[in-house]
Amino acid sequence: MEDILNQGEFPGLIRTREQFSNHIENILNKPSAFKQLRSNRTGYRHQETGTVITRNPHALDGGTAFHLGMDLFIITRLLGKYAIVEK
Repeated sequence: MEDILNQGEFPGLIRTREQFSNHIENILNKPSAFKQLRSNRTGYRHQETGTVITRNPHALDGGTAFHLGMDLFIITRLLGKYAIVEK
């Protein structure tokens, strides 16, 4: 969490823990894309903000979230494709 706040991984979008929590919750409730992954993991993508979330019930922190940027979305194996799509 500190990396997200200190390194500005979500520029112009996340400045506080509460904003990050709300952002993740909103995506989990209404993702642009969803995929069931191996090992009981789940992948979510929010195209509008370029956010990707992987929920992992086996990880202590529950998974990971990262920001791909607004102008370029990288659609990885997480979403079942290998491609680079420019917005």
